[in-house]
Amino acid sequence: MVSNRKKNVRLLLVGISRHLNDYFRVISLGVACLKSYADVKFKDKVVSKTLNIFDIDEAQFWKENGEFSPDIIGFSCFLWNVDTVIKICRELKKKNPKIKIFLGGPEATGRRLRLLKESLADALIVGEGEGPLADMLSRCLEKKGWDNISGVILPSYSEKQSSEVLPQIIPLENLPSPFNSEQALGLQVHPKMFYPFETMRGCPNRCAYCMWTTLGAKSVRYFPLERIRDDMEWMIKNTPQTYIFVADSDTFVNKERAMQLAPIFLRGAEQGKLRFVFQTNLKNWDAELMKAYNHPFIELNIGINTLNEKVQKLFGRVYTKQFVEKNLLLLHQFAPDVHVLMQMMYACPKETFSEFCSLFDWAWSFPYFSKMFFHTQLLSGSRMEAQQKELSITTRKQAPFYITSTAECNHSEIKTEELMILCTAIWMKNSKTSPLYKEIVKTKFKGSFSLAFLTLWTSLQKKQKSLILEFYDYLESGKDRLLDDLQLDIIHEFNVAPGRLGNSKLTHYTNSISDFFYEYYEKVFGGKRI
Repeated sequence: MVSNRKKNVRLLLVGISRHLNDYFRVISLGVACLKSYADVKFKDKVVSKTLNIFDIDEAQFWKENGEFSPDIIGFSCFLWNVDTVIKICRELKKKNPKIKIFLGGPEATGRRLRLLKESLADALIVGEGEGPLADMLSRCLEKKGWDNISGVILPSYSEKQSSEVLPQIIPLENLPSPFNSEQALGLQVHPKMFYPFETMRGCPNRCAYCMWTTLGAKSVRYFPLERIRDDMEWMIKNTPQTYIFVADSDTFVNKERAMQLAPIFLRGAEQGKLRFVFQTNLKNWDAELMKAYNHPFIELNIGINTLNEKVQKLFGRVYTKQFVEKNLLLLHQFAPDVHVLMQMMYACPKETFSEFCSLFDWAWSFPYFSKMFFHTQLLSGSRMEAQQKELSITTRKQAPFYITSTAECNHSEIKTEELMILCTAIWMKNSKTSPLYKEIVKTKFKGSFSLAFLTLWTSLQKKQKSLILEFYDYLESGKDRLLDDLQLDIIHEFNVAPGRLGNSKLTHYTNSISDFFYEYYEKVFGGKRI
């Protein structure tokens, strides 16, 4: 046993996830992919373990780390866990300076040398991790250092060297699937999980707010169809009734390929009751594709973002209001069973408060579909981050780095946008208040949801405003309880997992805010329908 311990390398791959609605087991797909590749390439020379930790549970990490006793630890870094990762890494180095630590994931790729120095880690992988990790493990087995590995940054690098490191790309047909065992995924599988899933890598877009567009990963590459079929059969058998977030940049950018995938996804929906969430752009859709994906277990998150031409130009995503409306109506006509979520952004640079109100009114007056307003943030490594000073952007002090003011919109106005989004989402979802609120918007405020909110807000009692602001402060205070997530909770009617916001607390706030509107309605209109 002792001699075998000396011959192999022990590798612990850690994903620290958060709760998401009542599908709270959100796995880190990246660490599962790394384990699958390392296991195939090195077999018993490397003993690897995937550790998916939920609800930012540091105690579980220390327990598992002590029992496994790794030589190398890798962390997948995201906005919601990066502060915890930094803390753990520094403690690891204090307890055992010889332990090797590497970082990967979106936040690592964006922050690069900054994150390496903050965390005291030994290396950082830029972009895709399978190839760099294999090279790092080979070096360890040969008792060599990690210098001059493609796709890897070391603490000794200069800022210039760090910025010039590009991802190491491996043909996708050479990568084994992580959806083949509980060991690769790092948890006991069961129904009602929440998986990220890939059918492709790369992104053809050039969005200024996203750091992936700076990596030279514009070319789209596809996983073999046979692998995707096998993965689907595994999920149907092992994790039915699961939410699958398809983490492609846009599965539908290639219509021929999307049509080939359609029967695979529909089989998952029919046989496994799997629910699929896709991110997509309206420009990729036509009537044939819409018909092919028409199923109630398909959700399309449509990235509209903004209709403001100045913001579109900054973001690098330009389309007209007429184009958006035409294609949304076509979706309703040819794919009426699909759940469509219109995604917009607020706190955008180059957009005034008045201009956001126009977008808000347009979105809520558009029929049929759910609405979601994302808080614009500065992602590390993005082109927009490089323009922060030029655009007069200020942000939160901790991740996620939400924009709190711009040259066009001050902090107070952005806070008003958030309160408008919060209250309207609650009033429009509640079966008691929704028809009444739509009625007064139409008859008393000329169809303007923003004007209705602003008028109603001024009429609320001090104690009512205080409770709404208390809820707002709670949602804004951390990195794992956010207004963005609350909107999804409300849209999907999920129970919120205890680690983020207990059901009783959520019910208290949302019911109270609904009651405030109903009290206003009774006071102003005598409780009678207009």
